[in-house]
Formats: sequence, structure tokens, C-alpha cells
Amino acid sequence: MLIVGAMFQHITYREFLPIVLGGEVCRLFDLELLSSGYYQGYDPKTNPTVANSFAAAAFRFGHSLVQNSYMRCDRFHNFMRNSK
Repeated sequence: MLIVGAMFQHITYREFLPIVLGGEVCRLFDLELLSSGYYQGYDPKTNPTVANSFAAAAFRFGHSLVQNSYMRCDRFHNFMRNSK
């Protein structure tokens, strides 16, 4: 489970956040991944919980990214027409 969590974080910080927030904002808030080594700033006294207002806003933002329809492919990876 730890490996899956690490992969999820890597994809989020390396691919998703730079697209959504932009590189400048990622640099401003120190959200970029290190080029080598490990993060040394862990503080066990920091509260890791998420504020309810932020969770609600993030939940709504995530749902706004869902498309109205999806293109389907057949077993040969050719796009299929939607029935509607």
C-alpha cells in the first residue's frame, strides 16, 4: 500500500499539479519534487488533517474535471461512435 501511495503522490506532484496550477505557483509554494534525495523537512508535530472547507472545494474542483462523455475504443483500439 505504501508503494501505491507513493506512486499516487508522484503522479500528483510531477504531472497533475503543474498542469492545474502552473509551474510558477508550484515553485512559489514549494510543490516541486526534488531532483534527487529525500525530503528532510518532516515535522511530526504538524497536523496532517485537511480542513473541511478545503476538502469540499477540492472535491467540487475534481468533479468539474469530469467530461460529459467519453470516447470508447474497441479491442483494436479504434474509437467507436457514441450511441447518442
